Amino acid sequence: MSGTFYLAQQTQNEIIVGRIGVYGLKFALVALGLYLAIQAIYHLPYLSKYFARPWGMLIIQAILLCFAGLIAYYQPSLRVLRALDFVDEDKTYLWIDVAITTLALMRASQIWHFFVRYLDRSTSG
Repeated sequence: MSGTFYLAQQTQNEIIVGRIGVYGLKFALVALGLYLAIQAIYHLPYLSKYFARPWGMLIIQAILLCFAGLIAYYQPSLRVLRALDFVDEDKTYLWIDVAITTLALMRASQIWHFFVRYLDRSTSG
């Protein structure tokens, strides 16, 4: 019986690391979805020439902020402070949690943008 592994034998640290890993994967996938949505908006046929200007990039960032805020508000499982068990289910820190999650989603989608640009440059020859 030394080769079997029971769920009850997992330590609390392994459970926490597993939960944070699953949360990080969900967060990365949602950030990738945000990046792809912004790229789809950025490449609209008649608006792309306006989005290439500096104020157009500001509009794109505002749209990204709105999308990330809506996702953070309506998906409680993606909220950073709640996932890391810093806050409970109560509504006391709701807006702080939504704001932090919104900013983290924005930054993660920008990191996806930098990563895709790096891959494009390194593979294009």
